[in-house]
Amino acid sequence: MRIYLVGFMGSGKSFAGKQLAELMGYTFVDLDDYIEEQECCNISDIFAHRGEGAFRSMETYYLTVFSDLGKMIISTGGGTPCHSENMDIIKEKGVSIYLRCPTDLLYSRLKNQKENRPLIADKLGDELKQFISDKIEERKEHYEKADIVYDVTFDDDEIGAKLKASIEAFIDK
Repeated sequence: MRIYLVGFMGSGKSFAGKQLAELMGYTFVDLDDYIEEQECCNISDIFAHRGEGAFRSMETYYLTVFSDLGKMIISTGGGTPCHSENMDIIKEKGVSIYLRCPTDLLYSRLKNQKENRPLIADKLGDELKQFISDKIEERKEHYEKADIVYDVTFDDDEIGAKLKASIEAFIDK
C-alpha cells in the first residue's frame, strides 16, 4: 500500500511523512527531493530554466514511477494533486491524506523558507499571505478529493501517530 500526503507547501507533509513511515515500517519519499535528485537540479532552477510546465510534467512522470511500488509514504509537492491526472493516480494507487493547514500557520512557516520555493520567492508580508490564501482556495477542490482530511492547527510532534490512526480507521471502514 502507498500513502500519499497532499497539501499546501509548508503544511508539514515531509515532517509527518517521515514520522508515519517510521511508525509503519514504510519507505519515505519526498517527491520534490526525488525530482531534484533525478534531474540533478533544484526545483527553483527547473522553474527558472525549463518553466513550471516542464516541472509539472516531471511531477506526473515521477509520481507514476512510484505508483506500483510497495509500502511507501509519498510526500507530494503542494501543486502535485492539481495538475494533469495526478490526483486520479494518487486515488487509484493508494490512500491519500490532505494535511489542511490554516493560512496564518502556513504564513508563519513559509515567510522565512522562501529560497527553495519558486512560487513564493519574491512575495513579502501581506502579498505572501494573500498568495497563500488565494492558492489554497484555487487548489482546495483537488486537495479535498483526498481519502482523509487531517486538520493541522499547530506544530504537532505526534502527527505521525495520529495519521496512522486515521489510516487504520479509514481502512477498517
